[in-house]
Amino acid sequence: MNGMNSTTTAGRGHLGLVLGLAGLACIATGAPARLPIAYNFTPVGALCLFLGARLRSWWGLAIPLLLMLGTDYLVWCAMPERTFWHSETPFVYGSFLLMFLVGRFVVRSSDNPIRILGTAVAGGVPFFLITNFGAWYNVAVAHTVVPVPGLDDYSPDIFGLLQCYWMGLPFHRWMLCADALFSTVLFGAYALASRRVAGTDAPQEVAS
Repeated sequence: MNGMNSTTTAGRGHLGLVLGLAGLACIATGAPARLPIAYNFTPVGALCLFLGARLRSWWGLAIPLLLMLGTDYLVWCAMPERTFWHSETPFVYGSFLLMFLVGRFVVRSSDNPIRILGTAVAGGVPFFLITNFGAWYNVAVAHTVVPVPGLDDYSPDIFGLLQCYWMGLPFHRWMLCADALFSTVLFGAYALASRRVAGTDAPQEVAS
């Protein structure tokens, strides 16, 4: 009976720890909506990776998606000239869904820092490829976005797509930095807190 109670308590502690760290990441994500921080330097990608790896339930996917909706709304309130939901939004949200799946199936329960950091860096590559493909497709093929001459007036061929990827490289650099930094913070804080909780719980279990 005591074993079941300690298991339940550990499970609740695990959930509370994951959600607490996710909450801090949510607060950090809301900052760029109001502060002049480098574009794409947000913890959303790292949060998706972290929740996919450390939260057992699939409903954890709702946290980053709701977070994106909330921050997009804040950006829209701060800059009403921008559209709240636009043609590139599905590509962005779909990319973050993919990062959640990468955390679930690649990182899983691993505590190996090399594996976690490598996955965090590599996980941003699909985001870069998918979102920039969406930007090119909406401008050059679907014509749902009005191009800015000399900036994103891509041609509807492979050369236009490559140009789009080239233009997106500076933004991808900031996302790579954010994914590496915030993944280190989230997974590192979780590992340290988990060991501290395990250390404080161990004497009580022996005494019981």
